[in-house]
Amino acid sequence: MSSFPNVARQQPAPRAPGHWCARPEPLPLASSGHVKEKRWQILRGAREVFLSSGFDGASMGEIARVAGVSKGTLYVYFASKEELFAALVTEECKRTAEACFDLDPDADVREALTATGHSYIRAMLEPGVARKIECHFAKDQMSALEAVY
Repeated sequence: MSSFPNVARQQPAPRAPGHWCARPEPLPLASSGHVKEKRWQILRGAREVFLSSGFDGASMGEIARVAGVSKGTLYVYFASKEELFAALVTEECKRTAEACFDLDPDADVREALTATGHSYIRAMLEPGVARKIECHFAKDQMSALEAVY
């Protein structure tokens, strides 16, 4: 007799022959599009946090909050803050390079070089670029660079 009188006694789940417990169905894998979008979502959140707080001031918890993901999800994609930062710098460099070197193959060489220079200057003057460069180098690295130059 059950100690819960209003609860009907349920039959146990059927088991496969020869197995003590039923094997759960495998979880469906996320599509590559979903994985890429989630990665970009995290990188956008990380960019915002790194630009506002710097590398040392940023935390994985804050990045997860701003990105709108759980810390567990964040760690599925990036094992550490350093790895996340490296991925962000790589993506920012790719984006800047693509913008700077989007050349017209039919353009005159002088025009192409001038356009590349203008693109580079626009990229360097984009809001936040100086902060990105500052974030890229730790304080001690910046001091060492300042001493050399």
